Amino acid sequence: PPVGTWSWGNESFGHGLRAGSHEAKEAVAAAFNAAVRRGCYFFDSAPTYGRGFAEESSGHLCRSTGQYAVVATKHFPRPGQDLTAALLATAREAARRLALDGPLDLLQLHRPAEPPISLEAQADALAAAVRSGAAKAIGVCNFSLQELRVVHEHLQRQGLRLSTCQVELSLARQLPVASGLVNGCRELGITVLAFSPLAMGRLSGRYDPWGPAPTWAERRRGGMAQRPFGASLDEDVDAWHQLLTKLQQMGQKYGKTCAQVAINWVLCQGAIALCGARDGTQASENAGAMGWRLSAEDALLLGALGARGKTSDFQHG
Repeated sequence: PPVGTWSWGNESFGHGLRAGSHEAKEAVAAAFNAAVRRGCYFFDSAPTYGRGFAEESSGHLCRSTGQYAVVATKHFPRPGQDLTAALLATAREAARRLALDGPLDLLQLHRPAEPPISLEAQADALAAAVRSGAAKAIGVCNFSLQELRVVHEHLQRQGLRLSTCQVELSLARQLPVASGLVNGCRELGITVLAFSPLAMGRLSGRYDPWGPAPTWAERRRGGMAQRPFGASLDEDVDAWHQLLTKLQQMGQKYGKTCAQVAINWVLCQGAIALCGARDGTQASENAGAMGWRLSAEDALLLGALGARGKTSDFQHG
């Protein structure tokens, strides 16, 4: 599956490798090489991932290895900005970090912009990226289906296409399926990119719900903050344990790991899973989720044990 580069150079939440350090560069190179060896050529990034380190690493690795890859990036809309001007500036800066001679492969809005910026204005900003030659394709992240339809229709009237919608989707957050967003995107011809398909490690089988606190917690103001994505499972440890047990049983049935089964469930929903991989071992394991499918019955059984999840100010879909 495609690789999410959020952890590249991210010292928070237990990743521990400082952006730009020798250790981080080695780990990222191992993840990149393992992914492309297994046929994974899509890397999802953003300027905030490692403060540019993820984009710079992706560009450097493509150049130094001569390996073709598609790299997506994002613009985070902020209050008070001229959205179109800010998005185009982000595109230029990302292209520089990626060392591209041409347009970005995919430019996404990282989240819905806050009022008073309208959905139509957000569509116009994305359209400007295509028309200016800054991006080949455009997408959104964390939009609801209703918001998505407005942007899609506004672009369509201009003869342009909204290519992707990226949302958090996993057994721990099934809301995009339950709400109809995934089916709605399918009807509109929009590809769903699913981030955090392992609920930030909760579905990997590496952590005991009743065991010591895993190293995903980031120390803030003297306390420990949980990883935000997939956190619905933390509210019911018994349910989390029951889901992990079933993932292990499914893994034995299909000859796969817990992580591979959990990722495959996302693929069965009709989405493309963006799997975080901070080293070669994780990238290789993630790739093992491809090339097979859970039966419809097993996918339904796993879904019944998961969590619906919630929306937030950041996540509308």
